[in-house]
Amino acid sequence: MADTNTPVYGFVKPENGASPDSWGTKLNNNWTKTDNILGGTTPVTGIDINGGTVDGTQIGASAASTVVGTTVTAANFVGPIAGAVTGNVTGNTAGVHTGAVTGDVTGNVTASSGTSAFNHVNISGSLDMDAGTSATITGLSNPVQGSDAATKTYVDTAVANLIDNAPANLDTLNELAAALGDDEAFATTIAASVATKLPKSGGSMSGAIAMGTNKITGLGTPTAGTDAATKAYADSVDTQKLDKSGGTMSGVLAMGANKITGVSDPTQAQDASTKNYTDNLFGSTADAATSAAAAATSAGNASTSATNAGSSATNSANSATAAAASFDSFDDRYLGAKSSNPSVDNDGNALITGALYFNSTANSMRVYNGSSWADAGSAVNGTSQRVVYTATASQTSFSVVYDAGFVDVYLNGLKLQIVVDYAGTSGTAIVLTTGATVGDIVDIVSYGAFNVANTYTQAQADAKYAHVANNLSDLANAATARTNLGLVIGTNVLAPNGSGANLTGIMTSSTLGTLTKSFLANESSEITLSSTVSPTPAVGVTKEVAQVGVSSKGSWDVVSTGDNYDLQNTATAVTLTPSSATANGTFSLGSGSFAAADVGKKITGNSGEAILTSTAGAYSIVTSFANTNAIASGSWQMYALKFDSANGITLNSVIQGYAVSSAAYNSKNFNGGSTGAVHLGIFFKPDGLSMYHVSNANTMYQWTLSTAWDISTLSYANKSFDVTAQDSKPQDVFFSPDGTKMFMVGKTNDRVYAYTLSTAWDISTMSYASSYFSTASQETTPHSLQFKPDGTKMYVAGESSNKMHQYSLSTAWDLSTVSYDSVYFANTAQNSTQLLCTVFSTDGTKLFALNENGQKMVFKYNLSTAWNIGTASYANESFLLSSQDNTPTAIRFKDDGTRMYMVGTTTNIFFQYTTESVSAPAAKYHPAITKDSGQINSTYWTDINTMTTDQINGNGTVSYAVSTDNHTTWKIAKNGVGIRSIARNNSGTWQYNSNGTYGSETWTNGTTNTELATIEQALNTTAANVMLEAQLEAVTDPNHFALGTTLDLMIAPYMATSSASLPSSDGVSINYDAAALNKGAILGTDYDYDFPANNKVRITSLASQNLKVRVV
Repeated sequence: MADTNTPVYGFVKPENGASPDSWGTKLNNNWTKTDNILGGTTPVTGIDINGGTVDGTQIGASAASTVVGTTVTAANFVGPIAGAVTGNVTGNTAGVHTGAVTGDVTGNVTASSGTSAFNHVNISGSLDMDAGTSATITGLSNPVQGSDAATKTYVDTAVANLIDNAPANLDTLNELAAALGDDEAFATTIAASVATKLPKSGGSMSGAIAMGTNKITGLGTPTAGTDAATKAYADSVDTQKLDKSGGTMSGVLAMGANKITGVSDPTQAQDASTKNYTDNLFGSTADAATSAAAAATSAGNASTSATNAGSSATNSANSATAAAASFDSFDDRYLGAKSSNPSVDNDGNALITGALYFNSTANSMRVYNGSSWADAGSAVNGTSQRVVYTATASQTSFSVVYDAGFVDVYLNGLKLQIVVDYAGTSGTAIVLTTGATVGDIVDIVSYGAFNVANTYTQAQADAKYAHVANNLSDLANAATARTNLGLVIGTNVLAPNGSGANLTGIMTSSTLGTLTKSFLANESSEITLSSTVSPTPAVGVTKEVAQVGVSSKGSWDVVSTGDNYDLQNTATAVTLTPSSATANGTFSLGSGSFAAADVGKKITGNSGEAILTSTAGAYSIVTSFANTNAIASGSWQMYALKFDSANGITLNSVIQGYAVSSAAYNSKNFNGGSTGAVHLGIFFKPDGLSMYHVSNANTMYQWTLSTAWDISTLSYANKSFDVTAQDSKPQDVFFSPDGTKMFMVGKTNDRVYAYTLSTAWDISTMSYASSYFSTASQETTPHSLQFKPDGTKMYVAGESSNKMHQYSLSTAWDLSTVSYDSVYFANTAQNSTQLLCTVFSTDGTKLFALNENGQKMVFKYNLSTAWNIGTASYANESFLLSSQDNTPTAIRFKDDGTRMYMVGTTTNIFFQYTTESVSAPAAKYHPAITKDSGQINSTYWTDINTMTTDQINGNGTVSYAVSTDNHTTWKIAKNGVGIRSIARNNSGTWQYNSNGTYGSETWTNGTTNTELATIEQALNTTAANVMLEAQLEAVTDPNHFALGTTLDLMIAPYMATSSASLPSSDGVSINYDAAALNKGAILGTDYDYDFPANNKVRITSLASQNLKVRVV
């Protein structure tokens, strides 16, 4: 058996049967251990004494004992001392002491962990920490009282706050004092110095300003004589002076008594003459004296002639002036022949009201009415013209020239109703609502439109003719009036009721026989006349055409202008103020706020239009407003719906770009392969058909897109430009808007370089312009380059400063005029490392930043002042790019912000994303109803068979309702269930059916007492009031709406959430039955006739049909 050990102190228990020597050795060792334990050399642990007392204190008592003595000597205390110790403690103690020690403690106080914990130590003397052993006091709390010990953290923080990130050479008081020149009165010194400086708000200089070669910029236009003049002022004054090299005077040159010297001899008629030229022409002064007498005589004679000629000349000049004025007046009124409407007269002046010209394109005279051109006369030549057509199968369009509103259309002798039966507004064609049948006779009469001049009003006529006999004032008495007018019944006028003798010399035709019969094909029937006729009678035949299963949208078809439907205006009765007249901005309401359902609606007023994009009033401009004045209540409108020329009625919407938070990779990309190795900065031509980038191969490359802005259609254009001579590490490129200038930034020399292109956008024609700007003072590792579109601002971003810096160019696009604005942007709050790329939106109100390390994200920022990056604030929008490339290096947007492009060094692939958001009215039905021009006249209809919608669901749907009583009640239908009324006009109060059960009614007054508002409330209150496409089209003949005399339609698009795929409806087609029409039968096609006798007519029908015959 092997030796064993005791569990606590490890005494050896010798193996039974072992040798005496081994037993002795092991027992001796055990005694040595026992001696050490009893002598205190080895600590005693784990002793459990359950009884007895120590110094009178019960062993195992719950209260700690008090150790009393003048001095408690502890050679080595092992284990806890519980209770108070009164007196001095000397020696070393180890373990836990939970009581108070009153007196001196000498020796070492240690614990097994190497530290001693005290609940409270009151030290009346000094505390020697024995610096030689690097002793410390640990676990201190932050000080509260002034006498508390301070922790390292507290001191470090206080010192850091004091120096506040000061440079290393200014972070001590001694260094600060030295920097201030050891001047104890430094504040007074500075105040005295500042007093000698000129405030930025202005003041008076006491001495001269020596500018050297520098400029003074930003001056206002001078007004006082001592003001500094701006360049613009000097230039404007300069243009008013005559240049020494020559020019043209605009006024008289008054020389006073001074001469003009050094004049050359004249060559042109209007040149100033020199003295030499005059003397040579007329002789010297002496010769002139000799000739003067003779000249005087001649002058006298000439004077008389000159006077006479002058009078004639004056008269001629006056006549010429008058003639010129008359011609100019005529020329301003008649402009001659032109191919299109002129905008100015022949002199280039504004048009006058009444001006005429001959339009050679339309061969018509046109007149200017003060604001626009209009036809001077009717499109019809003469009082009327007539065109007759024989229709082909389903023919609807018939060409004719007419003035809108001055045309009559007859179908087989029946006059048609405009709008209901045909459209007659184009002036060049009549379009039937329902296609004609083969052989139909379409008779069109157009009338010449003219104005009657020199007419009298009734009062004028009475004043002019009331005193004249037989002035028709006796018309109240018909017999007297006939007598006064010389009219005699039976002689030259018929009796008023149609009876009486025929007019003298006029014969009326009488009906000799009639026949109404349902014929079989080739069946004949005779009509016996009431008298014989010689040579032959006149035969008129019509046929009845049944209207069964006729399908048409009729006037329910939504016209592109929307003239046949009313849209609901949801504008509230408050003022509306736009923040910008020409750009996106924010509307302010006089009171209240926009609702969530208003987002996406179109707001119109003050000549402008905009789409509301948020409940805070943000809008996207469509058409500029006249100004930013408040628009009065009732003078602005808000519509959820609009008219689309292709799809009918749909929701208003606007697509906004730069929505990075909703960005999505659209799976379009292009692998640039090895062309250019690592791809860096990206730039697009404004039309999206060319792309440019630089690479670490020191080269710039040009690519072609066969489909604009679709990066998957990229192909290399085989055009490149080597920039090695300027920088071996190009990072980004930027073009001027006209493509004739290109700029590159490189990080080898920390410079921006300028290049010119002899052919715009063709880098194969590019050359270095020998111009650059160093960014080293702000950025020593530049990566990104941007410019304001007008070339007056430049922006550089990089990773050494991790900032984007803003610069100004006093001359646009000229790098030699660049100066730092001391304005920068940093996105360290979002990503603190390696700012690689920054790009602007086209209007400079948005900024996007890309960092390579960290989150691999694009972050969006808003600029409260466009193009000033110092006003940028985080928009709380970002997009992660690492799913496509884990090392993105450059981004760029399409000009409208709806697409974003990225390239990175991990894949060297160009990726394309959609970055658009849609604002459209959502989560609500928005109704439109037919106007009078959209109403269908169903007087002669017998029933409705079916209805078929013409709609596009998009990401929504459309609800419908029908009114058969002229907008009094609106109804829906459900096949096999019945008709449900959803809204009604109850004696002037509009109500809606609020009952959720289809077959039940509970009528509730509309919140707003209008037809459209109440219909909208009906649709959005309960689903029982909604009739979608499938429900409407499922209704069969027996279950359809009962007919009245009119039919009106309601269309209400709906979309749950905003989407670019909008629901729309172009109306509803109705398949119906109607009363038979009488149409003119065609001889030889529908029937033939002959005369078996002089008192008989035989009709032969050439088809199975109903014919009506009248013989006269």
